[in-house]
This record gives sequence, C-alpha cells and structure tokens, in this order.
Amino acid sequence: MKKMLVITLIAVSLTGCAMVKEKVSGYYLSRVLKTLALQNPSQAELETAYSDIGKSLDYRPASRRSLETLEELTEKANKAGFARGFDLEIAILKRVLRGSPSNWPAYSSVINALSVRGDLYSLNALAARLEADTSSKDNHRQPYETAMALALCYASMAPWVESEGYLSLNKAPDTLMEKAREYARVRRRAEELQGALAKMDAADPSLKSKVSETLRSSAEVALGDLARSGDEARRLYASVAKMDAEPAFGKALNLTVQGNAALIKKDYSLARALYQSAMQNYAGFIDARKQLVEVDFQEGAGMVMTGAGVKAGKLLLYRAYEESDAVIEDALERPSLMPFMTGDKFLADTYSIRAAVIAAVNAIEKGRLKNKAKLEKEFKAALDEAVRLNPQGKLARDLLERYSKEGF
Repeated sequence: MKKMLVITLIAVSLTGCAMVKEKVSGYYLSRVLKTLALQNPSQAELETAYSDIGKSLDYRPASRRSLETLEELTEKANKAGFARGFDLEIAILKRVLRGSPSNWPAYSSVINALSVRGDLYSLNALAARLEADTSSKDNHRQPYETAMALALCYASMAPWVESEGYLSLNKAPDTLMEKAREYARVRRRAEELQGALAKMDAADPSLKSKVSETLRSSAEVALGDLARSGDEARRLYASVAKMDAEPAFGKALNLTVQGNAALIKKDYSLARALYQSAMQNYAGFIDARKQLVEVDFQEGAGMVMTGAGVKAGKLLLYRAYEESDAVIEDALERPSLMPFMTGDKFLADTYSIRAAVIAAVNAIEKGRLKNKAKLEKEFKAALDEAVRLNPQGKLARDLLERYSKEGF
C-alpha cells in the first residue's frame, strides 16, 4: 500500500498541487470504501478507516464524497458496536474546520453529527464561534453562509432543548423554566436568521444557489421542522414572558411541577395541596386544575378498588367526572400555559382521564346506573377525541383496546 501511495505521488508530481491533493485524497478514500464494503469489519479495521478518512479530508477538506463517507463510516461503526466512532467523527470534523474555517460543507456535517447525539454543549460552542465571526470587524467570511450555518445550528438545538424541558415536567420546576427560556432563545434566534436569509435572498436571488447543497438542504429541513410547530412556539413564548413579568405565574408553574412529582409517588394529599396552592397563586391556572382531576381519579379509584373507603372514593370519582368536563370546556377557550405541554396533548390527556373516570364509575356501580347509555356515549366521545389528538397516548389506547374487546 505504501508503495502504491509513493507511485501515486510520483505520477502526479509534475502536475498542479490541487491535482496531487485530489489524487492522494482519493487514494485514502478508496481504502475507506473497501472497509465499508466489508460485512463485519473488525475494530482495528474501523480504527484504520477513520485514520484514512481523516487523511482524505486533510487533502480535500471540502470533498462532499469524503464527508458523506465519514458519516457512512460512523453508521457502520455504530452497527458494528464500535463505541468510539462518533467521537472520532467529531474530532476529524473539528480538525477540518480548524484548517479551513470557511468550510461550509464541514460545518453542516459537524452540526448534523452533534445534533444526532444531542450534544447541546458543543452546538452552543459552535454557535458562539459563528456569532463571534459575524460580529467581528475582521470577518471576511460569506455572511449568507454564516447565517445559514447558524440557523442550522440553532434549529438543531431546539428539539433537544424541548425534549429536556418536557422530561422535567414531572420532577424539576427550576429545570423546566430554565429550558423554557433556553428554547425561546435558540428558536427565536433561528427565526431571526431565517428572516435575515430571506432578506438577503430578496436582494440577491443568486446567493442561495452558491451555497453548498449539504448546508442548504440541512438548514431547510431543520427550519421547516421548526415551522410546523409555530403555534406551540408562540404559546411557549407567551409563557416565558409571563414567567419573567408575573412572579405569581412562575410560582404557580413551580408548585404544579412539584405536585406532578408528588402525584407520581402517589402522595395524593401533598399533590392536591400543591395544585390548590398553584391555583391560589395564579387564579384559574388550568394546568393545576386538570391535575386535580387526575388526583381525584387516581385516589378515588384506588380507594374503591382496595375497599379502603368506598363511599369517599365514589365521591372523588364523581367530582372528577364533573370537573373533567369543565376543564375540557375551559381548555377549548384557554389553552395550557405549561411550557412543553402542547395544546393537543393537554386536551388528549384530559379527555383520556375523563374516559377513564367514566369507565371507573360504570364499573363500581355494577349495573345500577340509570343513565348507562348516556355515559357510554360520553365515554366513547371522550375516547375518540383523546385518540384523535394524541394517537400514542397509552391510557387512551389501553381504554380503547379494552372497550373493543369487552364493551362498556
């Protein structure tokens, strides 16, 4: 192999430097492609392949084929159980960018790779570097490409911040509010950059055609994904504004999340107290009100099933029945204010709880209901709405499966 490389170098030594680099890059790329063709490459072969693709990019940093092959190599490495693949890919891409700071295809590759892993720390660092370039007086990079790379970076961060915020809904109020502010920051910046790109397009329509296809397509996909949740984003922006302007609202959010944590532990007394306190801090806080229905349902059903307090349990279930209808009616006019709780999911959860409450009431009355036909109609209507709004909702799916097999 070494002799082949020497021969290649000698053969092109009298030609231009660019051709030499292209030939050498192609030589290393061909070695990687052979490894990719193997069904089960060894760990050593994968290590060598990463070294080779790194050398290929050293000679041709903007080679689209080499960048795509690096991505394919990491996919192959992951399937083969090679744990270091992702880290090696990122290290190679960062090295490429250090050597060619205006390598936009490489920017696209590194942002996409970091996004797959959800590496928010590195994405933020990369965004800060690009932001510094845009504000520097000595910046000679293309402003259009810089804006597009930044837009891709922020748009790639937003879903991961949203995911972290959603996971904190039932356990960490401080994290929830931190992630809500962070989501608003990165998403708004992505939207600002999208607007700036549109203005540059209007001034010079040829700019977009000059951008690397990899960067352009990645940015368009990421920004397009964000655009589909525009209504939910505006609702979150409003919640963040309330958090910052109305301390009582922030307190209500905090208490509601604490209540969620207590409810998960089935500490019904504490959960109820926290939700009630949230509503006292912010009158009509519908998220806490809906969770009170959940408390009544869970506690009431448990009391009846265990026989620990059948009469009291029935009272809780009937209260949940009445209140769930009121919450749904209210929610259709005033959506949830909880960050990262979409309007559809909030309504779907409430419809699911209502259907579950009706099913529980029907079960405990054991044929004594005079209005069973009416309740079944309400049950089916609530269940249909829950499934329509959130087809993946577990409670609704379980209720639907049971109803399909056993009826009401």
